[in-house]
Amino acid sequence: MLRYKMTLIFIVVATILLGLGMLGAMPARADNHRVLWRVRLDGYSLGRRVDVGPDGTLYTSNINRLYAYTPSGTLLWTVEGAGGGRPVTFGPDGTIYTGGGLVTAINPDGTVKWRFSNPRPGLDLAAGPNIGPDGNIYAAQDTDGDPLALGVFSLEPDGNLRWSTGLDYPMIGLRGPSYTDILFDTDRMYITVYRRLSRPPTIRTYSYDGNLMWYSGDMLLAIGGPPQLHPNGNLIFNWAQTGIQSLNKDGDLQWISEHPGNGSLLLVPYITDDGSIYVGDWLGTDWWVANSDGSTQWVGPSTGEMLGGYAVTPDNTQIVAGGSDGFGTPNWVRGYSTAPSGERLWSVELPPENGLTQFAGSIGTFSSDSRTVYLATSFPGNADYGYLYALDISLDLDCDSDGVLDINDNCVCTFNPDQLDSDNDGIGDVCDPFILPDNCADALELCVGVTEGNTIGATNDGTSSCNNFPTFNHDVWYTYSPSVDGMVTIDGSGSAFTFYISVHSGCPGTIANEITCDWDSVSGIWPKVTFNAGVGETYYIRVTGRAEVEMHSYMLTVTGPECAPPPMPCLADMNDDGMVDVLDFFAFIIAFSNADPAADLDGSGSLDVLDFFTFVALFAAGCP
Repeated sequence: MLRYKMTLIFIVVATILLGLGMLGAMPARADNHRVLWRVRLDGYSLGRRVDVGPDGTLYTSNINRLYAYTPSGTLLWTVEGAGGGRPVTFGPDGTIYTGGGLVTAINPDGTVKWRFSNPRPGLDLAAGPNIGPDGNIYAAQDTDGDPLALGVFSLEPDGNLRWSTGLDYPMIGLRGPSYTDILFDTDRMYITVYRRLSRPPTIRTYSYDGNLMWYSGDMLLAIGGPPQLHPNGNLIFNWAQTGIQSLNKDGDLQWISEHPGNGSLLLVPYITDDGSIYVGDWLGTDWWVANSDGSTQWVGPSTGEMLGGYAVTPDNTQIVAGGSDGFGTPNWVRGYSTAPSGERLWSVELPPENGLTQFAGSIGTFSSDSRTVYLATSFPGNADYGYLYALDISLDLDCDSDGVLDINDNCVCTFNPDQLDSDNDGIGDVCDPFILPDNCADALELCVGVTEGNTIGATNDGTSSCNNFPTFNHDVWYTYSPSVDGMVTIDGSGSAFTFYISVHSGCPGTIANEITCDWDSVSGIWPKVTFNAGVGETYYIRVTGRAEVEMHSYMLTVTGPECAPPPMPCLADMNDDGMVDVLDFFAFIIAFSNADPAADLDGSGSLDVLDFFTFVALFAAGCP
């Protein structure tokens, strides 16, 4: 039990650090034709954002440079010493405001209009800059106990300081990429303050002349994450890890609502213009859509996918999310329906590079027609570079012109108007790389080399000793028969998931006939089993994910004796009943009379008297 708990802790911690998931899910369809373009940006680290201007121009930044791109991916200009991952906001005259110095104002052509210098260079922005409804600029500087720091401050559009709170705004101390936007209501603004390490954030509410109206710490409010401003003026944010809560503009609690399904680690809510509140679960999707009073519109199933961030398209037809399928798997960007099913519509994989996972940063920048999403990616553990992507998220694409829209096509870019899917794994037969060996009796042969597979749609017909909840497993089966005696190793290293391998002497495979079982002996992640195989024996190999997890991919590397050659066919057994008797004689006569190629026993390509004599000789010899 201790080892099991420690392993779970390892997986969760590694997941937080690497932005990876740890549960299985449906197979991702090949929708990478949706990538319209991507450009490489150097010095691009985790958490960078993309903002879009009124004219459709895209803005993103690395640690010290702001980039402006056309919607088609053409670079317009860059500004050194601006951006830094901070918000990019726009004045009514087209002026662009962002971080840099503390605040930098830029003309639409990329020339610097003015810079507001940082009085304490070691203390950077923690929120903003953003343009308020009065046209002035608002931001918050980390004070960290420095009497000369600005705290919350406001600038006029020409860069003159209007006011600052100084140490009335005590400390943020955050040293990371989570720069937040300031939320504006008619007569007040809300600033989310992240504190050191893992301490939860607080909310400070100010009037537009800099007076503190209320502070969540004074009111003993438990803030589970940055709030979102509802169209009705209330603040919506996480409650514990399993629900959401609402405060009115004065900080009074209005309601608390818990996830009605399996949600256990809920992410920051996303609120649409119609007031719908969308919430996803970090470990399982579990889409939940709530009304403005906290009641439920609909709740989706737990899919096993791990979410990183999400947003809803302006036309309210899709939830676009970033995440991964499992520990060590590539990250992706996916679209889900906003209809009550919450079904997945498309998926675009973000391929790893140089052994590092490509991670989707903030998601929520869309074209005005909802047909394109823009996002930035980075590689955790490496701040050298990242990418700016544009993805076509249209729902009317038909990549292979087979008359089936991509969102419904089981082979997205392979022509298959019949949509045949013999093994019901969600992948059409014409593009399915393997057939599911679901039952032990139908096991596929496993030989020396690399074999890939999945367990999507598999049922359960076996157990193993090293797997918790084995009767809930979705297992698949292989057989191994060696050509000579020897040690055999089956290694799952490099697979997308942690999973289980067990070897059995009989079928169905059970704990009683188990030879060996493993799930994490390689780096605490992947399984590897080794056993002594004897010639003439058949061994049954069971592969399964943990508990009810369905794996969209796994890899088995087999070393040891080559597989025994298949037995010679018994050509005289014409009716394939495993015996040679008079019924086979009649079966040959019928096949010969009907010119059936099965009666061409001498392989000449034609039926003649020589086939008859060949059958008589085979019949007399019997089967080996």
